[in-house]
Amino acid sequence: MSIRWILHAYQALTGIANKIVIVPVMISYDRIFEHQNLATEMISGEKQDYNLMTTMWNIFKRKENQMGDVYVKYLNPVNVHAFVT
Repeated sequence: MSIRWILHAYQALTGIANKIVIVPVMISYDRIFEHQNLATEMISGEKQDYNLMTTMWNIFKRKENQMGDVYVKYLNPVNVHAFVT
């Protein structure tokens, strides 16, 4: 994923472009729940595609305390108009 699609959307939304704000969010956890995938990727060299929905699905289908502590960190919001100009 790149920032290119954000810039294209920004350019297309001329009327409200100055109101677009991005809030960076980090989700981390103590345990690696993809350990089987990680080992397979290291052996085969083929990387599986991970995205937000897959990650969230894997988090919520786990049993309680199976992942250890989960941390969510919100960074400072970025106003796209101020960033681009």
